[in-house]
Amino acid sequence: MPRLSRLLACILLAGAFLGPGAAPAQAKKWKTLGECTVGRGATRDVITVAGQEDPVRKIKFRVRRADVRLLDVKIQFADGDIQDVKLREFVRAGKSSRSIDLYGKGRSIRRVEFLCAAGTGTGSRALVRLVGKR
Repeated sequence: MPRLSRLLACILLAGAFLGPGAAPAQAKKWKTLGECTVGRGATRDVITVAGQEDPVRKIKFRVRRADVRLLDVKIQFADGDIQDVKLREFVRAGKSSRSIDLYGKGRSIRRVEFLCAAGTGTGSRALVRLVGKR
């Protein structure tokens, strides 16, 4: 019985620290902004974000079918500003890159240009999906 009391106390204490605002923050999902297919070897690719009016605070890349080495990323915002990111990350097929924090409180993205090199995998071409989060 004391063990159950300690467990209940820990759960209540954790709830007090997280507070009522914790659940909505965790509920925010990554939304697909666009995607492109990347061939083998080093390429410079562009994902145009069409119809995206909702501002995002973070982006990341999800990779399917083949491994990809993401190098340089250039994010162009709707207002014309540009954010350059040196990502330098190897992403295995079925995994995601680290998230990239965007400058400002929330930005509408026009397009994302990136330099990458597709590697090995089950397919000859990788599918790279750009996702964003508010």
